[in-house]
Amino acid sequence: MALPIGAWYASDIKTIMQKATFVYTSDLASALARAFMHDPFYCAIVRSAKDEAERTAILSNYFTIPLSSKDPETLCVVEGSNGAAIWKKPALFEGTTHVKEAFQKNLYATLGNDGAATYTAISKAMYERVPATLSRAWYLSILAVKPEAQGRGMAARLLQPTLASADQQNRLCYLETFNSKSLPFYRRMGFNHATECYEPLLGRTYWIMWREPQAY
Repeated sequence: MALPIGAWYASDIKTIMQKATFVYTSDLASALARAFMHDPFYCAIVRSAKDEAERTAILSNYFTIPLSSKDPETLCVVEGSNGAAIWKKPALFEGTTHVKEAFQKNLYATLGNDGAATYTAISKAMYERVPATLSRAWYLSILAVKPEAQGRGMAARLLQPTLASADQQNRLCYLETFNSKSLPFYRRMGFNHATECYEPLLGRTYWIMWREPQAY
C-alpha cells in the first residue's frame, strides 16, 4: 500500500497520513540512491565521489533530506522501503523561508561545495525552461523504485493517489525526465504533453511533461 507523508492531501482519499518522519527512511533513501545511480543529474552532483560505494552513500544521505522534510510544500508517497514519489506544490503557506534555508544548509553538508553548486546551477537552468503555464502546477520531483522491485506496477501505484487528488482539485501536474524510456509510462499516466529540452551543463536531452486534470 502506498502511504503519503507530508502536510497536504485530499481528505476524501482513503490513505494513511503521517507527518515528516517515516520508519523506512534510511532503507528507502538507499533504495532511491540505487535507482538513480546512473541518472545524469544525480551522477553530476556526486561526481567528486571516488567510487560507486561513495556515490551510493552520498546519494542516500541526499535522499533523506526530502524524505524527512517538514516543508509544507513537500509530499512523499512511499511503498515500504521499495519506492517513493516525492512531489512539490506551489507555496500556499507563509513562513517557510526557514525550511528552505535548512534545505540549502543540508544540501551543502551532504553534497559538499562542488556538488551543491552543481545541483543549484542545473536546477536553476531547468526551472527557467519550465513553461509559465505550469507555475502553479504540482511538480513530481522524484519517482523511483529500487531495481529489484521494478516491473511490478509500483511506480503507477505511487503516482495514482496524488494524481487523483490533483484531478479533484483541478490541478496541472508536471515532471522532468532524462530517461527517454520512461516517456511511454508517463503518457499512460496522463502526462500527454511534452517538450524536448537540452541541458548544456550536462550535455543531455531531457523532457518536460505535463498532465491536465482529468474528469473525476
